[in-house]
Amino acid sequence: MSELVKDMALTEADFRRLIPKALDGWDYRMEGTKVEAGTAERGIAISLSPLPTRTLGGLLKLERHRVEIAFRGLEKPEQEGFLRQFDQAFQRGGG
Repeated sequence: MSELVKDMALTEADFRRLIPKALDGWDYRMEGTKVEAGTAERGIAISLSPLPTRTLGGLLKLERHRVEIAFRGLEKPEQEGFLRQFDQAFQRGGG
């Protein structure tokens, strides 16, 4: 099993809203802040844990979460492909 940890500036509501796009093509189930996709032999487990809010310039507060992604039975290219899809699903535009 391979694991990855991300520190992401997002709310739990954003996570719930965007996770279907990140898991497009996977059967998944969500319980609380844990997501299981695929099967016991070949799949992905994702968990969300709150981190302290980050304050920028005294005015802007960013809610943060630790996102842990664990792969089961996926080859390195499949993991990399999923991570590209995951990052695109959670990407925000600049302005």
